[in-house]
Amino acid sequence: AAQEIMSSERNYVDVLKILDEFRRRIEKKISKTSEEGARIYQMNLFTILPQLLMLNSMLLEEFEKRIGNWFTQPKIADVLVKKGGFLRIYSTYMDTFENTGSIFEECVKKHNRFAKIVKDVEKLPMCQALGLDMHLLAPVQRLPRYKLLLETYLKYQEETGEDFEDTKKAILIVSSATKDSNKGLHEREMMEKMKKLQKRCEPFELMKAGRHLLREGEMMNVTNWEVPQPYHAILVTDSFFLAGHKVIRRSEMFSNSISRTLLGAWRSGTALN
Repeated sequence: AAQEIMSSERNYVDVLKILDEFRRRIEKKISKTSEEGARIYQMNLFTILPQLLMLNSMLLEEFEKRIGNWFTQPKIADVLVKKGGFLRIYSTYMDTFENTGSIFEECVKKHNRFAKIVKDVEKLPMCQALGLDMHLLAPVQRLPRYKLLLETYLKYQEETGEDFEDTKKAILIVSSATKDSNKGLHEREMMEKMKKLQKRCEPFELMKAGRHLLREGEMMNVTNWEVPQPYHAILVTDSFFLAGHKVIRRSEMFSNSISRTLLGAWRSGTALN
């Protein structure tokens, strides 16, 4: 299990080297001041990737030393405990990953020099016949991968083992870093949904400072005096809105306590009719 942690790190660093090779070819052939370069250099490959490669190269070196000296020092998880604070950089990569993916696809379609560099790098043996877009996804998957590797490693240890406590600490550190990354992704996802809802609700002012989307979805308005009508329900931090198909109208403003009750009911799956 310890060897798997090390070999997994080696494979991952190889992927980062592929991305770094791509970055260096771009910097060599496409100027930042060119028309295409102005867009290309907005990708996180040119800001965050060098830091990731440095961090994980250091982790790999430490892992290899631990495996090489395993019989005298059977520990490996403490490396992640010591370097765990640096894993926060993955949150930054995650924050910009969606934007990087969009720019990558756009530049492949619009800029011939960029597309040629992509193809040339993908032909390299080190790329293993995979597209660069797949390799760009590797840092996104790395933190969950650490967690799985560490949990497997923990299963083979006794509670009195030399690396047992550090393994548990490492799992907590990786889980925390993963949670922070996922939180950022969720917040951006909800913001994008809010923007789309605003366009559908114009000219009504749905987006306001300090207002955040909590949940949205289809609901059926059922009463004894009218035919059931479908509505789009929008629950935000300070209000609850019902939107019809053509005419947008705001429901009665609910108090914060009622809004919390609605949110709790919705989360628990209770029908809101």
